[in-house]
Amino acid sequence: MLLYQDAVVQDKRWLTPEEFQEILTLSTVFPGPNLVNLAVYLGLRLTGWTGALLGVCLLALPGALLLSTVVLMLPLDNRHVFLLFQGFALGSVALFGVFVLRYFQGLRRHRIWLRLLAAAVVAVASGLGVPLPYVLLVGGAACVALEFLA
Repeated sequence: MLLYQDAVVQDKRWLTPEEFQEILTLSTVFPGPNLVNLAVYLGLRLTGWTGALLGVCLLALPGALLLSTVVLMLPLDNRHVFLLFQGFALGSVALFGVFVLRYFQGLRRHRIWLRLLAAAVVAVASGLGVPLPYVLLVGGAACVALEFLA
């Protein structure tokens, strides 16, 4: 995700930082992996449905080729190969931490955290057995108030 953010916002300037945070928030809500949702959105925005389909295919192709090569070529029972993959796992945890920091810095700037807090309150209330019409009524009123009054 960090590579996408750097390429789309800083290098290519296809989206502003605010637009990227908004699309990232929406892509977490929609079903499916976030990167796939982002690729579909960028493809649609830049070139239409052809770009969206091509973006998803090109997003999946390198990983599929790499996985096929790894499974066919590397001795996965070798200790050194195992340690290499442990290193990859630690690196991915570090990248995820950087992503989370950037994500929450964007949320602080754009009041999105208020909406997320309202959504969390609604989720907790519905989990406690509060009837759904009350949850929707109070949650909707809170979201409207936070959007227009805060």
